[in-house]
Amino acid sequence: MFDLTSLNGIMQKKLLLWSVNFNNDQSWEISYHSLDLTDPADSRFIFQNPSIEGTYPIINETIQVPSATATERQLDFIYLNNDDLILRQIIPGQSEFCQLINKTAISIKVFVSTLHQINVKYGVKVDNNAIKILSNGEPLLGISERIWTFYSSLETPEKSADQVTITARLILDDENYKKISSKNSRSIILQTLKDELVQAIPIDPERLKLDEKVQNENTNKQVLISATIMPPSEYNGNERNTNSILKDLDELIKQKKYNLISNGKITRFLDEYYGAQTLPDFWTRYEYQLIVLALVIIIVGCAIFYANYRCSEGNNLSIIKIVVIIFDLVLDILFVTTSAKDALHLFVFSLLSVVIPIVFNMTITIYSLIQEIIYNENFNNWCKKNSLIISIFTILSSADVEALHVLSSKIAGFNVFSAPPLSNKISKLIFWTGCINILLEDIPQFIIQV
Repeated sequence: MFDLTSLNGIMQKKLLLWSVNFNNDQSWEISYHSLDLTDPADSRFIFQNPSIEGTYPIINETIQVPSATATERQLDFIYLNNDDLILRQIIPGQSEFCQLINKTAISIKVFVSTLHQINVKYGVKVDNNAIKILSNGEPLLGISERIWTFYSSLETPEKSADQVTITARLILDDENYKKISSKNSRSIILQTLKDELVQAIPIDPERLKLDEKVQNENTNKQVLISATIMPPSEYNGNERNTNSILKDLDELIKQKKYNLISNGKITRFLDEYYGAQTLPDFWTRYEYQLIVLALVIIIVGCAIFYANYRCSEGNNLSIIKIVVIIFDLVLDILFVTTSAKDALHLFVFSLLSVVIPIVFNMTITIYSLIQEIIYNENFNNWCKKNSLIISIFTILSSADVEALHVLSSKIAGFNVFSAPPLSNKISKLIFWTGCINILLEDIPQFIIQV
């Protein structure tokens, strides 16, 4: 806490403590005291600064850090004091996180990630000229980082947590973008990134593993990286669990202008708007899709069982072909919409890889039906009685012309699936159309996705 009502200077020379006071009547008052007579409990003596009446936390106090929350505590500029001084957080005096209280004290928000390590010594440094007298703008002395020190502990012990995989985004400059795009120099960039993150978090290097593979987003030199945070080999009360490290890393990236990350050669390129995001496991990522797939399998299985019970002579496995064709049509549509969102420069190629096969299949389907109706009287009579099913399968055949064979599969003995067999000429045409579809649809879509 700083007394902003008067200016006090302090000088030490031999065994005397010199004090220079600037009074309100524009006069100077100089006095001295013997150091032997100075009260060692006097905060002005402790902080070597006559402007300070007290602080929170007090020197060498142990404060509790929340173990599972993202709230912020009210403290001053924080440094980590180990063997070396490591910057944990710095906030300029004009920052939004600074607040003047009653014109005599300053409160500063400190991020949870700043006090990441447990049972270690922290120090607070206040620069000279960081605080000024309101009346005349006269700067005050600061505090050395080795004077105002304190320790940290957890409010509640942390529970063990499994390893977690995260993703982060780099927005690189031209030079580093070329390096990370090359397999030969990528390992150097990733190793530098790991070393800087290990110091910024901080964390045991063995607990942070960066994936050598990166995802190039092809826009504004953006690259997605993935990393795995491993649990500690043993929980001794000093190592944070993976969930705490994830939260702190996310906060460090989002608030990087206040910590070491902004000074790193590679960490400074981390996207503060993206932060550190968890990469969900397979079940979490595809939970709903897997549930839908399981329901479809159950329904299809029941349908095949019923069809065999009703008419075992029919090709009842064609039910699976119908489901696969429907899924193929839906996935084609999703393929176009997904590529439009993720990679705009590939949208045209994605659209063509879907539209051209659909038009091609539709053309072959209409031609085949016309040929059968004209030259196959039995098929013509069946079509007149089942015009609705013909319309439905004409649409399905746009995804796969093989759907026309389902019309004569006799599923469950139903009349709608009991059309006369297609002629050999049309059957061969359908076969070769399927082969051409591999070249027009499957291979191009595979190349685009890769």
